Amino acid sequence: MSPASSPAGPSRSLVRGLTLVPAAAIIITNVIGTGVFMKARVMTCNVGTPGMVLLAYAVAGIFTLAGALTFAELSAMMPRAGGQYNFIGAGFGRLWAYLYGWMETLIDGAASNAALAIVFVIFFNDLLGGALPPVTIQLMTVGILVAVTLLTLASVRANGFFATVITTLKVLLVLGIGCAAFLFSDGTWSHFAGSGAAGTCAGVPANARLGLTGFGAAIVGALWSYNGWSLITLIAEEVREPGRTLPRALIGASVLVIALYLFVNAGYFYVLSPETVAN
Repeated sequence: MSPASSPAGPSRSLVRGLTLVPAAAIIITNVIGTGVFMKARVMTCNVGTPGMVLLAYAVAGIFTLAGALTFAELSAMMPRAGGQYNFIGAGFGRLWAYLYGWMETLIDGAASNAALAIVFVIFFNDLLGGALPPVTIQLMTVGILVAVTLLTLASVRANGFFATVITTLKVLLVLGIGCAAFLFSDGTWSHFAGSGAAGTCAGVPANARLGLTGFGAAIVGALWSYNGWSLITLIAEEVREPGRTLPRALIGASVLVIALYLFVNAGYFYVLSPETVAN
């Protein structure tokens, strides 16, 4: 790779204030979202049985880990801010990196962040019994985006601390749900021998149910639950000792999330029959 083949980097390095734990926390908090709580129904409709749902999560986890290993190597080679922008620039030239950067900024990144914010407000509104009018929901969504943006601009260390706190809460929540399912419910392992094929599966097309096509659709759903693991590469220039820290953070966070997802989904099926989940 020649210097001319990669996008030009900044003349000064950013503050490298993120150590291993905050870096891993940023990955985990970007990955664990609504997917692990909302995809079990659709995936059960896709593949029919709890074992196949867990297998789909495991296969998607292997794909995610393979991506993490690849990005770990690339980040160690190019520990600069920009992530995929740098990788695409090095491999395909500045034009494609430029187009990717604007696509990510104006379309993919903006839409994803807006969707996450509005989903948060919608669930918060559900807790209030639907008391918030549509205008308030929209204003709260905008307010969340502004607040998170300001926090991001404030300080590298503040961001690392905030990500660590949020990640701890998320991990405890997922662990708590899984532990509660196994320790405080009247669940049974016999559910794992059942099938969700008889479920109503509203909104799931017939050609995405059972068989190889259904398994592929389930893997896509699981991959959506893992989405976000690569975002740490965008701020690689703010990670201390990136050659060591980034690979360890990417791989460690990916393995932890895979284990959490398998555990909590096993808990779902311990408590609920596959047909109930599919409905």
